[in-house]
Amino acid sequence: MAVWLLAMGQVFAQDAADLASVPAAEQTSPSARTGSNGKVCHYEVVTGSRMKKRVCHTPEQWEARERAARDLVREIDGKSLPYTDDRGG
Repeated sequence: MAVWLLAMGQVFAQDAADLASVPAAEQTSPSARTGSNGKVCHYEVVTGSRMKKRVCHTPEQWEARERAARDLVREIDGKSLPYTDDRGG
């Protein structure tokens, strides 16, 4: 379970870092489309693959996803690493 949480944390942190490095005007890709069911679809880069993945969510779900990623990055950034000296102690 801990491994899964760590992996998900890294995914959310990567998403948040990617969003933070891209200006807000460029965050909506030209391939984003609003469907008849109100969902907005984006193509996202998948680590370790050359293929992009189509991800569709409602605007509210996109906002919640971005908010969760920002909160996770803030939480991770606020934690300190344990101190170890050069002598291994």
